[in-house]
Amino acid sequence: VTHRGIEANPEQIRAILSIPSLKNVKEVQKLMGRMTALSRFISRLSDKSDAFFGTLKNRKDFHWTGECNPPSKS
Repeated sequence: VTHRGIEANPEQIRAILSIPSLKNVKEVQKLMGRMTALSRFISRLSDKSDAFFGTLKNRKDFHWTGECNPPSKS
């Protein structure tokens, strides 16, 4: 937070984007818990996390889809 308001730290953004894809349901559950804790700071988080909830619907057939990956910045 600065006198101009809240600003994103580019190093922290790079760190988040470099996180590897999740491997199992337990990792998705951990991510969803963290996202819930941050939901008050991220507008419309529920709209952005639909793909994650989809991976939890059928736990026995866990499949990480391309929708769950962040868009690549070229």
